[in-house]
Amino acid sequence: MIFNQEPKDWKDLQDKVKIIFDDIGYEATTEKTMELVRGKKEIDVFAVNNSKPQMTIIVECKLYNSRVSQDVVHSFSTVVQGCGANIGIIVSKLGFQKGCYEAVEKTNILLFNWEEFQNHFLEIWIEHSEKKLRDKATQLGEITDLFHGIDELRNRFSPIYYWSKMTNLSNLSFPFSMKIPRHKKNDRTIYEFSSLKDHEKKVLLLIEQGVKRGEECRKLLKM
Repeated sequence: MIFNQEPKDWKDLQDKVKIIFDDIGYEATTEKTMELVRGKKEIDVFAVNNSKPQMTIIVECKLYNSRVSQDVVHSFSTVVQGCGANIGIIVSKLGFQKGCYEAVEKTNILLFNWEEFQNHFLEIWIEHSEKKLRDKATQLGEITDLFHGIDELRNRFSPIYYWSKMTNLSNLSFPFSMKIPRHKKNDRTIYEFSSLKDHEKKVLLLIEQGVKRGEECRKLLKM
C-alpha cells in the first residue's frame, strides 16, 4: 500500500489519487473542466504523462456507501471517449455492482477499489521513488564535496582573520596565509582589504562565494 490510511472523504480520495500520479511522473490536476460534444464535464483527476508516447488518464472518484452501478460505468465510458483519454479509471470505495466488470471488458476502462488502485501503480511508484532517492543522494554527495573543498581552504590558509565588512554573514572567520595590512584601533584589529592585490581579492571573493554556497546547502539539508 502507498498510503497507510483510508481516504477521509471524497476530496481526500481525489487528492490522494492526484498525489500518486504526481509521484509516478504525471502532471495531475483535480476538478478539471473538459469540453465534450454534449457540453462541459468536470473530471475528478486529469493526469498527463508528457513522455513519448504521451499518455492521458482520467479518474472518477466514488466514495459512495454502496457499490457503483453499471449506469455510472457506462456514463463514464462516454466521457472517456469524448475527451480522448487513453485510459479511464473509476476508483470506488465499496467496489462495483454485478455486471460492471463485464461491461468494461475489451475497453480502456479500469475499475478499482482504493486498495486495488494503489497496488496497480505500486511497482512504478517504487521505481520513481527509488530514482528520487538516488538523485537526492547524488545531490547530497555534491554538497559534501563542496564542504570538503571549503575545509581544504581552511587547512591551506592561516592565521585567522575576520571579514564581517566584506560579507553579510555575521561572525564569520577564516584562516588565511596572506599578510593583510592591519592596524589597531580602540583595541580592535582593522584589516585594510583595499590594499590587497587583484589576485588576492579574487581569492577572497572565491572563498566568500564558497561560504555563501555552503550556507545555502545547509538550508537545503534542513528542508
